Amino acid sequence: ELPCFRSEPGKGLSAFMSFVPLVGEVHGFFSSLPRLIISKLRMMNCLLVDGDNNEWAPPCKVLRGWTEQVRNLIPDNMLLEHLGLIYLDRNIVLSDELARALGIEEFGPNILVRVLSSLCHTKSGLISMDMSWLASCLNILSVTMFNSSGSVPINFEMKDVQKNLQKMPFIPLSDGTYSSVDEGTIWLHFNHLNTGFDGEHKIEAFPNICAKLRTVSPFLFSASSGTPSLNVTFLDNVTRLLQSIGVQQLSVHDVVKLHILPALSDETMANKNRVLMIEYVCFVMLHLNSSCSDCFIEREHIISEFRCKSLLLTNYGFKCPAEIPIHFCTGFGNPVTPKMLAESVSMRWHEVDISYLSHPVNESVSSALIKWRDFFEKFGITDFAQVVQVDKSVVDICDVTFKQMMWDRGLISAESIVKDWESSEIVQLVSLLSKSGNLENCKYLLEVLDTLWDVCYSNKTTGYFYLKSVGDGHPFKSTFICSLCDIQWVVSTMDDELHYPKDLFYDCETVRMLLGDFAPYAVPKVSFLVHLFQ
Repeated sequence: ELPCFRSEPGKGLSAFMSFVPLVGEVHGFFSSLPRLIISKLRMMNCLLVDGDNNEWAPPCKVLRGWTEQVRNLIPDNMLLEHLGLIYLDRNIVLSDELARALGIEEFGPNILVRVLSSLCHTKSGLISMDMSWLASCLNILSVTMFNSSGSVPINFEMKDVQKNLQKMPFIPLSDGTYSSVDEGTIWLHFNHLNTGFDGEHKIEAFPNICAKLRTVSPFLFSASSGTPSLNVTFLDNVTRLLQSIGVQQLSVHDVVKLHILPALSDETMANKNRVLMIEYVCFVMLHLNSSCSDCFIEREHIISEFRCKSLLLTNYGFKCPAEIPIHFCTGFGNPVTPKMLAESVSMRWHEVDISYLSHPVNESVSSALIKWRDFFEKFGITDFAQVVQVDKSVVDICDVTFKQMMWDRGLISAESIVKDWESSEIVQLVSLLSKSGNLENCKYLLEVLDTLWDVCYSNKTTGYFYLKSVGDGHPFKSTFICSLCDIQWVVSTMDDELHYPKDLFYDCETVRMLLGDFAPYAVPKVSFLVHLFQ
């Protein structure tokens, strides 16, 4: 009521509150009074609400530290509806310590997050607010979260706010819905979408992938483009906020890492959307054949993830190349048809589906077949049986002569290392062909091995035994070549039976000069046989 404060009662209240003692400021007999005074004030309508009505409210119901920009964004009725708060008189100045002691709400990122959260959990919530309002809200939130240098204020617990934002479905997507980062990767849609591909290929060439990508609605940035408030800084603020909670900038490399690789291991997705799964693999192939700078660092990781987890379409459905041997069909340039051999003995022979090579994007890819073969070979796809290197004990070596020699020399020790080659497919196929007794199929198997030998198998006939982890190795016949020698499967010129390779002769001039036509020669005559008779 003092004359000097009648026109500005807020200043009078500020003067009064400046005399309120804080805990620790009073000592001795009266030391308990500050706590009692604060306690009384917390329960009283002792603070003025902003406006001309001289309305009073308790400390827990008022919001301080606001600006006109904030009030325009969150009008009085909206603040009251969603948070139950009223704006504190703009002329009231309180120390931070006193405001905290009284329990007064301070405007900051948490207030905006609470309003957003309330809208998200209210029927029609964010949908009832136009996109320019949401953009302005995110702009102010960004400004309050980050200082001018882009870093976070020391006294602000940003991690908690970010975690809350990540869970809230406040991000508008291009399909008209709202979602949260926790529900899946969300992408910022930029104009330069061909990053990560070479030549004319762009992400738009993959419509099924584009439809699956959850991108931020462009209306978030364009709805208020006619207003002065939506300038470059404004857009930068909104973008920075979204990226700080995990929204990704749309780049081909990140789409491969964050979206496609996880999706390629999803069996449910594979069964539901075969076309999309094929498009995913085409997308990865094109990207790995591009000049993407990120791939120089992460190429091996992508290849490893793809081989170990991804599902490829085969003639027997979707299979993982790390679990099932997969092969090229003739459509992928396979010079032989081993599938015919496998089917003749009821053995499953998985081949990559030709659909990958038939995707429309291949029409504009130079040397598409070569690139597809090179791509699939990185994941272990082969023309014929796969042969893998294995570490084992010398006891498990199939080369009996070598193993006995090592024992006799006393060279076996705990530090011994054995690097061998094995092929479970070869063992299974040759064994089944041997049992079937089909001479023509066994002849064709010889031709298949002869065709592919130099390129695929010639370097896998020898394993190595190492006395220690360092030093030169001692060569021995690999399990792979032993498995071909220890089964009766080679056709002879002398009868209609199948024989062990060791029981036959290689049909050449030198041998015929000694044995003539009376020796059992292996047929057909192919140079590969030399390796079986060594």
